[in-house]
Amino acid sequence: MTPGRRPPARVAAALLAAATLAVAAAQGLPRGDGDVALAHDLAYVAADGALAVRPADAGPVRTYAAPGTTHAFPAWSPDGTRLAAIRRSPAGASLVVVDPTTPDATTPDAADVWFDEAGANVVYFDWRDDGAAVYLLVSDPATGFALVEATRDGAERLARGAPLFWDQTPDGDLLVHVGGPGPARLFELDPATGGASGPLAEPGAFRSPAASPSGAWRAYAERAPGDVLRAVVEPTGADAPRRELGHQGLAAFAWAPDRDVLALLRPVTDQPHAFGPLGGLDADTGLFEPWTDATVVAFWWAPTGDRVAVLAVSGPGGGSVAQAAGPRRVAARFVQRGPAFRLGVVDVAAADTRWLGEVAPSGTFLSQYVPFFDQYARSHAAWSPDGRWLTLPLQGPGGARVAAIDVSEGRVHDVAAGGMPAFPAPR
Repeated sequence: MTPGRRPPARVAAALLAAATLAVAAAQGLPRGDGDVALAHDLAYVAADGALAVRPADAGPVRTYAAPGTTHAFPAWSPDGTRLAAIRRSPAGASLVVVDPTTPDATTPDAADVWFDEAGANVVYFDWRDDGAAVYLLVSDPATGFALVEATRDGAERLARGAPLFWDQTPDGDLLVHVGGPGPARLFELDPATGGASGPLAEPGAFRSPAASPSGAWRAYAERAPGDVLRAVVEPTGADAPRRELGHQGLAAFAWAPDRDVLALLRPVTDQPHAFGPLGGLDADTGLFEPWTDATVVAFWWAPTGDRVAVLAVSGPGGGSVAQAAGPRRVAARFVQRGPAFRLGVVDVAAADTRWLGEVAPSGTFLSQYVPFFDQYARSHAAWSPDGRWLTLPLQGPGGARVAAIDVSEGRVHDVAAGGMPAFPAPR
């Protein structure tokens, strides 16, 4: 399952078709030699479904499992001392938390269950910024989904609806988007009181909303009268003008970690996805700068905010794949050449992209993570805290492999069999 809603079938099919073709070819990045030394712990899901941690000190991998269960989407707490993950079993999907530093960390099941309710399967989660709670997206029989705040001692439902996404604001509130297309609401919610603001807008094209690092701006997707699609960046106060950028399909956006610059994907064809050219909007000046015309399918800000890693469709002509793809032709365009995806790093100041090589991400990553990468990028860190490494699950001959990519050298290092890797967030 994926957060908010399932991706349209032909979008997932297009990504999976590209991955299938890519598996037949070798990874395009040069290989690193020997066991790689990482300066930070790395969490991932082992090939047998156990939750695994590769420690920074190169000690033995620690695993956490319970009979009859598998895990998904591990994410570190903000201080890097605990690890949460979705645990799946025939009874449903719950949320568990482990402390990898405790002496009994290697016992068969050293996890605390923070949320486990019948009929309320955990679909997605993010740690609260202070690390004292987690926010969960869970299934809800009446409304489709519910937003839940959970701690070790209990859980409380904060909002309901479908689709449903949120972002945390610097002051601890939640910016919530419920619904779309059709009736939809954008509002702020105070988790401490459960109180919600009146509607801030009536967005239609559903995407995850985003609060800027300073708290002075919020971004969301809008379907205006006349079926006009645009990404909106508006001030939270009344002393700055609203910014609008038109697009086709669906937009995807994420704020830089250190300033109010919004990276945006603005598709150029009317398709049910957010794949397209990438650029940046400076909220304070209102200036938008194109960064690459390649057909980007996902991107991740580096912790320093000076670079953006991009995963793009492989092929000639920059953005020609997106521009040439007519209705229902996305899958055919993706599989023209293989491997299907290339990995690059955008220097934001220079608006220049350095392409590292071609990669074949795992099918699970393409079908479950990529359609909602803008939400997952907030909670599940792909970059190492020092900005040296990028971790991705790549397809190998025997299945998915966790890879650590040295961004400076452009080399890929094999870490372990498994998927869904995540570094701790910068402190």
